[in-house]
Amino acid sequence: MGAEIPALFVKNIMPCEPEQVADTQGGTYPQNAEFSLDGIASRRILAIIACLFLVVCLRSYVGLSLTFPWKGVGYWGTALICAVVFGKTLGGFAADKFGLTKTSVFSLGIAILLFLLPKIPIAGITAVLLFNMTMPITLWALAKILPGAKGFAFGLLTFGLFIGFLPVYLDVTVPAGAYWLFAMLSAISLVLLWTGLRRANL
Repeated sequence: MGAEIPALFVKNIMPCEPEQVADTQGGTYPQNAEFSLDGIASRRILAIIACLFLVVCLRSYVGLSLTFPWKGVGYWGTALICAVVFGKTLGGFAADKFGLTKTSVFSLGIAILLFLLPKIPIAGITAVLLFNMTMPITLWALAKILPGAKGFAFGLLTFGLFIGFLPVYLDVTVPAGAYWLFAMLSAISLVLLWTGLRRANL
């Protein structure tokens, strides 16, 4: 009996083999596809990747450049940070519920209008929340068209964040008060994202 207890303990703490994990979950455990970049050289796939990559670059640039006159007043700055966080979260839920294209068109379409009302805190916060809803959409879409290179897809879009940071680092920012430029960049993001999703049939 005494010898059986340590053996049982070791058996319980040892990690399961991948096949065993799949069995314990009814065969529904997600298995990653083998690494592959098949089809990535096609013009269609490259065009989709370029669209999604540029959307991430623009989102990074806007997020780092955007500022509002009321940001340092009261708790509006904290609310703005929460809008970024909850926008990314809400985008994933909305995409699952309503679809990638509908969510993208709605969120960016409304954001374009609200960026034109920068002096109203609620409008600015809502614009930021809606603008950030595209983050999980771009990640999921690229992973979907590159099923054998999900890590590469994530890394590529992360590099897009860095590209969006470079103009800010080099002090190439939007002139003060030119909020119409943020609306224009949102419109460009909408066109790029819509084009990418449509070409990918997502």
